[in-house]
Amino acid sequence: MIIEIPKTVYKRFVKSFPELYPEIKLKLISCDETLEKLGFCEDAPCAVRFDLGNKDIEEVLDELM
Repeated sequence: MIIEIPKTVYKRFVKSFPELYPEIKLKLISCDETLEKLGFCEDAPCAVRFDLGNKDIEEVLDELM
């Protein structure tokens, strides 16, 4: 599953996922930092791929947010 999240959230996910959900793999697909640098947004949007295995993405996101 691919979702779009802010860069700060992606950074939190990278830190917490290995400890909380070692079976879930995260992969950064893209991050448009140019928008942030040019002042169009405060937090660059990132596309992230979640390889969930047997986990439900809504359950995982609810726990982390």
